[in-house]
Amino acid sequence: MKNKRGIEKIMTIWWFFIWVIIITGVVINVAIFANRDLDYRKADATIMGNKIASCIYLDKVDLFKENAKENFVKDCNFFEDTFKNGDRAVKITIVGTTNNPEIIIGSSDMFKQCEIKKNSNANQYPECAIKRIFFTNKEGNYFIDIITASNLKGGRVLSTGVK
Repeated sequence: MKNKRGIEKIMTIWWFFIWVIIITGVVINVAIFANRDLDYRKADATIMGNKIASCIYLDKVDLFKENAKENFVKDCNFFEDTFKNGDRAVKITIVGTTNNPEIIIGSSDMFKQCEIKKNSNANQYPECAIKRIFFTNKEGNYFIDIITASNLKGGRVLSTGVK
């Protein structure tokens, strides 16, 4: 009965050793994960294309008006600075009309860079998403090609502040 204390001291050392191993493993895994760069250009371009298609389907924007480009950002509920800093672009082409009108918002060079990226391994170029939708309105039936480009590379997983 008197020697019970010695066993508790030996077990305390082993528990301390186990906790050190567990905490070290968690810290190493968090450090490895936190130092990874996020690249969500493809996801951003796809989500942007889906949002634009939804905006067209819900008749929030009339692509056949003269001022469709000026009102597009506001009508589709994008933030005002979404396309101003050069990291995103949209090209909407109405196929099936006499002149196939295009609406380009953002930098048109991004679409050329997307074509180059298809044929090469250029990681610095933007990612593009292409969506074709069928649209019917009072003027007729049309295919609308929506090409979205994004060059928002993101940052670190646990970044604190502005890059």
